[in-house]
Amino acid sequence: MNRMRIYLASSLLALVLVPVGLAAQETSRGEQGSLEGIVTEADTGRPLGSVQVAIPELRVGTLTNAQGRFTISDVPDGTYTAQFIYLGYGSEDSVVTVATGEPVTLEVALARRVLDLEEVVVTGTAGNARQREVGSAVSRLDATELATARAAPSLSQALQGQVPGLMMSQSGPQAGSAPNIAFRGRNSVSQGDEPLVYVDGVRMYSRRAGTGGSGSGGMDFNPISHLKAEDIQRIEMVRGPAATTLYGTEASGGVIQIFTRRGSANLPTQWSVGVTTGVHTLLWPGPAKGDNNPDGLGYMNCLDRVNARGEVYRDLTCPSDGDWVKPAFLQRYNLRVSGGVGGFTYALSGRVSDEGAPIDGSGNDFYEGVDRVGYTKDGGFRANFTMDFTPTLRAGWNSSLSLNTQRWVPIGAGSASVWSAPMQRGKQGAVQVAGEPASGLHFSQADPIDRRRQVMTGFTLDHFPSSWFDHRLSVGYDLNGLKGEHWYHVGHIMQPEGMYQLTDWEARTATFDYGANFRASLWNGDITSTTSAGFQAYREYTRNTRTTVEDFPGPLVKPTLVSGATRLVNSDRALEVVNAGGYLQQVLGWKDFFFLTAGVRVDGNSAFGSGFGLQAYPKLSASYVLSDMAFWPSDWFELFRLRGAMGEAGKAPGAFDAVRSWGSIVSGDLEAGFTPGSLGNSELGPERSREYEVGFDASLYGGRVTAEVTGFLQRTYDALVPVQHPPSQGFLSAQLTNVGTLENRGAEISLGLGLMRRRNFQWDVDLMLSLLESEAIDLGGEEIPYGFSQFSGSRGWVREGYPVPAIFGAKVVNAGEIADPIIEEDSYIGPAYPTHTFGFRTSVTLLNDLSISAFGEYQGGSFIQNQTGQRMVLNETFMPCFPGLHAQQKLNEGDPSDWNNLPAEIRAKCSANPEDQRPDRWYESNAFFRLRYVNLDYQLPAGLVPGAQSAALTLSASNLLTVTDYWGNDPEARSGADFPSIDYHAMPGYRTFTASLNVAF
Repeated sequence: MNRMRIYLASSLLALVLVPVGLAAQETSRGEQGSLEGIVTEADTGRPLGSVQVAIPELRVGTLTNAQGRFTISDVPDGTYTAQFIYLGYGSEDSVVTVATGEPVTLEVALARRVLDLEEVVVTGTAGNARQREVGSAVSRLDATELATARAAPSLSQALQGQVPGLMMSQSGPQAGSAPNIAFRGRNSVSQGDEPLVYVDGVRMYSRRAGTGGSGSGGMDFNPISHLKAEDIQRIEMVRGPAATTLYGTEASGGVIQIFTRRGSANLPTQWSVGVTTGVHTLLWPGPAKGDNNPDGLGYMNCLDRVNARGEVYRDLTCPSDGDWVKPAFLQRYNLRVSGGVGGFTYALSGRVSDEGAPIDGSGNDFYEGVDRVGYTKDGGFRANFTMDFTPTLRAGWNSSLSLNTQRWVPIGAGSASVWSAPMQRGKQGAVQVAGEPASGLHFSQADPIDRRRQVMTGFTLDHFPSSWFDHRLSVGYDLNGLKGEHWYHVGHIMQPEGMYQLTDWEARTATFDYGANFRASLWNGDITSTTSAGFQAYREYTRNTRTTVEDFPGPLVKPTLVSGATRLVNSDRALEVVNAGGYLQQVLGWKDFFFLTAGVRVDGNSAFGSGFGLQAYPKLSASYVLSDMAFWPSDWFELFRLRGAMGEAGKAPGAFDAVRSWGSIVSGDLEAGFTPGSLGNSELGPERSREYEVGFDASLYGGRVTAEVTGFLQRTYDALVPVQHPPSQGFLSAQLTNVGTLENRGAEISLGLGLMRRRNFQWDVDLMLSLLESEAIDLGGEEIPYGFSQFSGSRGWVREGYPVPAIFGAKVVNAGEIADPIIEEDSYIGPAYPTHTFGFRTSVTLLNDLSISAFGEYQGGSFIQNQTGQRMVLNETFMPCFPGLHAQQKLNEGDPSDWNNLPAEIRAKCSANPEDQRPDRWYESNAFFRLRYVNLDYQLPAGLVPGAQSAALTLSASNLLTVTDYWGNDPEARSGADFPSIDYHAMPGYRTFTASLNVAF
């Protein structure tokens, strides 16, 4: 850790010294001619800021200011090509002649290109390719689109709803937590379905890393959360095997490729400073505020509550003001500098942040001395450099460091949890009834603290020896580490003698990638050919050790691993996996409007032993730009492209899934021995996912109407299914076997509408729709549990003929009837994940200075188990069930009148009898609409900030509105990503308000 602090300090020093030194070189040019002017939008005439203006021959340039104006000084006499580039508007070239003492003035109008087939993409292709050449759907998000979610606490949460087909399973709202990411449904029942993530060509460890202890209450962490939106230039996403063939046996879940900001030799040194401050508050827990939930399940008011029997009780742990929820302040700071001299470019950035959790125990004796129940502190540095040694040789180096400290709010089950404490209180909890303690249970401090680090570095060498041949070599390294401490103080209800748990986790990955492209043209250029070949290798090493110490001699300031009488090594596990493969791809083009791509990758994985389990994955795609044809009405329908793709990718089993394994045990007299582990399967192979994808892209009326439509059918063959073998073989654990077939099918639609475009008024709307159906076609006769709650025994299932995963439980078949409930056991309830998602984004710009934007999303079709309500009913404190509980009390007293007027569903759920109160009767639809973000951006007047090229003030709010019929904490809340259909005292999401000032010099 000390070495990392030294690295961070030296990096921050470089952030200042490197651009200062280079700026001195920039100012050495003498007085010569100049180029100045204004850049506007073609159809409205409004000025465009941040347009890149460059003279490539001289490697000089600048950016337009907020009024669209620019000046390039010290231009030698001569004739040059001035280049104007702006994201979303394409580029424009102008030939200019410059003479000393005679400024050249230009007025340039750029046409908007919402859909640009000339944009270059690299994800899912064997090299750089224009969009028109790619037959599969590639989604792109640029820095502007990411900025709409600037109030989000992490990058992964900022992606929520931004791309059709992107699914997220939230483990919790706390800053530092991360959702589980998947594209187009679940395509594996045992191996996970997270997409691969590449950052500047380096593959990062992108699976959930977990946390350091149980006190985090199911929170999960994904290293992608180390990345920050302000460092990102663009993100490319491909959503399935049709586009990920070239990534081999790891890519069936899709690929996310992230490109961070880089400098430009054509621009002077650019400085950018960002300051953000704001507050996190908590969404209203439980049903909407009203008569049946006036106190937010006891969280907004925990003083003198009344249970269903009319008894007044007080939570002994309640803060003095009766409110657990307090605004938590956040602050984020970032500094970025970029530029270049000659063939050398640089981009350096640094950041720090501190965010609290909106849970406050002040005034609570059990949290005396603890300033904040939860927080996350984050810092990092990033450096990107490129060097053009010659016109044909370029080298690039990128490096980043992230440090994070997280104190989790203890949530989850039990009266020891801060979050569940008010909801658990009742006749069984730490309360007082009529002034007397009803139970001696209470909690004191619990400290779950994680300290994480990430170091990522990569080197790239590009060589362009001729117009027909180029090749690239890329190597990279990613290091993730976690030191997790979970400490129960002496006197804690869960561990009265005290407990200290230390988790030491590390993941190291190394990437090697070489690719070459051979280009040719035939028949006077009518036919183009690009042949690509390459080799990729990836090594992943993970290690996890968890040690527990119990029974302290007394209260301790800070325990260590030798502080307790009982010491236990819970786990010590190290795994190494190597994946490598080569690919060959051929692209043929006809007159630049029709492209056919065929490719194959041969891949191997160390999980298959010495034979490496070589597998071949084919790919075929086509792209046809009909709007380039002579007959097309291009005057109003300027772009229409048909595309289709078929491809396969895989998912390898774990490092030891194919081999017979044994574990070690210790007897009561401390004798060591072996115990059977897994049976082993020498025939085990990877899962294979095959996907068919068809769609079209369209742009009408000068980009005022755009559409991207994709339909897909994905099947996973040879799915790895845990099969239970006869106990007579001596191995009781299930063994993975290639016996399953899974299917996902659906559609993804994006529609863009430019409703109004005037010089001083613009209104744009984006609509997104995702439809998804999944089915387990064949599981070899097995039924597979999916997710498990140790407290209730509840789980989802993967069963033949049903969605993946599906929920089964006790279903009230006469739910709406005024009658006693008729219960159908083990009945199909519905899918665990949404089947249809609709999103909208709208923005209005006034006077070119003020912009208002909003983003909302609806999700439906899924179900979740509301164990929060079920547990509170047992305590007779769940107010939405008070009518049912009151009716049951009268029924027990001999008056059935109220009970006889209740529908069957309420009778089944709102019963305080333990024998009737089962969690699987509490499955509810968690369909919801949520207004995720609202932003107001204001470009400050020129000159208001001295020396600034531009300055912008942004006010943002997240989760302002939620509409749902769900009775639990939050329709998006989950008790960890492993429990996709369970709300077991899960914490609701945050409502966040921020104000940001960003200044560029």
